Amino acid sequence: MTRVPPSPAVSDALGKRYALPGIRHLAGPVPICGRAVTVRVEGTDWGIVVEAIDEAEEGDVLVVSTRDRRRAYWGGLSSLSAKRKGLAGTIVDGMVRDLDDIRELGYTVFGRGVVPRAGTPRRSGEINVPVYIGGVEVKPGDVIIADESGAVVVPEEAWDDVLEAAREVLELEDRIRTDLALGRSWREILSKRLGEG
Repeated sequence: MTRVPPSPAVSDALGKRYALPGIRHLAGPVPICGRAVTVRVEGTDWGIVVEAIDEAEEGDVLVVSTRDRRRAYWGGLSSLSAKRKGLAGTIVDGMVRDLDDIRELGYTVFGRGVVPRAGTPRRSGEINVPVYIGGVEVKPGDVIIADESGAVVVPEEAWDDVLEAAREVLELEDRIRTDLALGRSWREILSKRLGEG
């Protein structure tokens, strides 16, 4: 996939929407960018997540939706399987475990936190259906961009426009950096920019 701007620029390009609240980088190299393969976990089941790894393709980002914050729905063995499959990374709306193993593997995982307790390996849930992460909809095929600042979902149909708008955001930031380097105050620059709007 095309080299993409950082998540804050993409968020700005999206009108400051579509950022996944509370999702943070836990392990692995960043940034990542790939198309979403979504998983909706039912109950305490993580078996459906294992199935989703097999359905995903190289470069995809697995996005796991779960309501449970007491159990982990991703761990070292899942990371090993996903890395061998060539996935770009995994985002879990919930907890992760085996963080040392995941870091040693060099696989990229985002989530809400870490807990050692696992769920159950049944296979209830759904794959490639719309899911909601912190109230933000993620659809199969949407583009996920994630880095140290967090994760953003770009609706598939808006990808080209958002990419161009994000590059314009970065160009504007470069001009502001130049102004700051010339000794202008951030307050002065901001006031001028707001006046132009």
